[in-house]
Parts: sequence; C-alpha cells; structure tokens
Amino acid sequence: MGFNQAQYDAVVEKVRTGIAQIGAKNQQVIPAATHATSHWYLPDGVKSAVLWMAKKLTQLSEWLIRKAGELLAGFLAPVGFMEAGWKWQDVKAKASTIEGAINPDQTASSEWDGSAKDHYRTSIKPQQSAAGRIKTVAGSISTSLYICAGAGLAFYAALGLITYQFLTTLGAALAALFSGVLSLPGFVAAVADCGVTAAAVITAVAGLGAFLSVQAQQMGSLHGEAKDNASFPGGHWPRAVHNA
Repeated sequence: MGFNQAQYDAVVEKVRTGIAQIGAKNQQVIPAATHATSHWYLPDGVKSAVLWMAKKLTQLSEWLIRKAGELLAGFLAPVGFMEAGWKWQDVKAKASTIEGAINPDQTASSEWDGSAKDHYRTSIKPQQSAAGRIKTVAGSISTSLYICAGAGLAFYAALGLITYQFLTTLGAALAALFSGVLSLPGFVAAVADCGVTAAAVITAVAGLGAFLSVQAQQMGSLHGEAKDNASFPGGHWPRAVHNA
C-alpha cells in the first residue's frame, strides 16, 4: 500500500474514534449484565456465568483500548518515513546531476586532445563512480523508507478495521444483555467474537514487526554498500587530482 497523507490522517482518526466509542460502551457492560441477571427465574449458575463473562469482556475492552493507545503513540513514524524518503530522493537527484555533469565521455570534447585530456578522463572517472554510488544508495534508502511508510498506513488501517469489528461485536453483546429476555447464546457468541478480534491485534503487530525487521536488515545492507571501497577508497571520496 502506498502512502497518502490525507488517507493516513483519516485512518488514525478512525482508530481514535473507535477507541473512544469502545470506552463508552465498555462502561455499560457491567450495569447491563447486572440488570440482565436480576430476574428471579434465572438459575444462579447462569447468573454467575453471565457476570463472569461480562467482567472478562470489560477487561478485554480495557486491554484493547490500552494496546491501541500504545500503538497510536508511534503514529508519526510513517509520516517521518515519508518525509525522509522524499529528502533522500533529493539526494539521489543531485547525485545524478553530478554523475551526468562529470561524465568523461561528455565533458572531454573532441576539440580537446592530448595528455591533458587523457589525464582528465582518468581523474574524473572515479568521481563519476562515487556520485553514481551515492545516487544508487540514496534511491534504495528512499524506496525502503517509502515502503515502511506504506506499511505503517496499512497497519493502522488494519488496526482501524479491528477496532471497528470489536466495537460492532461489543455492541452485539450489549444488545443481548439489553434484550427483554437475556439472549445468552447471543451474548456468549459476541464475547467469543470480541476475543477473536482482539487476538487479531497481536497478529497485526507481529506482522508489522516482522516486516520492519526485514527493512532494518536491508538498511544495514545499504550501509555496507555506502562504505564500498570500490567507489570510496579507504572509505573516503576519491581524490580528484593525481600526480602525473
């Protein structure tokens, strides 16, 4: 998924709104369960089971709210990735300009001949190679950062979907409790669905972590390429002047 600032802002806002709504509904669970189990005709075992599940449901909701809040603490990271990727594109463009400007096949014209021209071509070639290496590495870094930004957008979009699904199933649980006659099967099913939805958060986080780990390894590889002595002898920019 590519990165779009407006889309990203909307996704983050959706997650925040979902968290707030889950918090509001969560406050209704225990009172609703207490009221639903107040009927004289319900066996004590059923009452205890409903109240126990209601308590677990509130704990699950609180966990999701806390976890989503923790994840939202890093919501600026994808924006930073995008901005950094853009800056590295600028580096790539400038290096590309330098690479083209000092192309020995273009800058040494046919009107200039002799040992001076040959010496110039020999001296300028490493400069062109170094500029080309910067262009390649900058482009690769930029691409990786753009991919990370897109992954961040995809992750928060998934978190928004999970939050919405949890909110829906939490609403179903409340509807089962608020019904004139306690809908025990509906309540049990809704609680189970909330558990499955919450587990999806863990799966999404694990997936994002694995993806970013691969990107970190790629960044490490690019760091090694940037220090390639073939283009940067001794880790330094090649000398522009050599003794004749």
